[in-house]
Amino acid sequence: MAWLLFLYTSFALRENVLIVNGSDIRPWWIYHHYLAMVMALVSLTWEIKGQPDCYSKQGWNFSYGGQSCKVLQCIYRIDTSVKDYALE
Repeated sequence: MAWLLFLYTSFALRENVLIVNGSDIRPWWIYHHYLAMVMALVSLTWEIKGQPDCYSKQGWNFSYGGQSCKVLQCIYRIDTSVKDYALE
């Protein structure tokens, strides 16, 4: 999980630099990376008692967060494709 924390931290820093340089990055995309950083940090620090299994709360919470982000991305892409089709 440490690599996930590093990955999302580097994504968030990179996108903040891009915004300062004038890129048009949607705020929800940056918030997604901050949320993923928090979830990775919680996953790193959450104490697991006993033998860890594949269906732990830790894995489910991280999975739900990732899936909710994918749903938001899908909604955004559908919305933009509808707008692009309407402009043609």
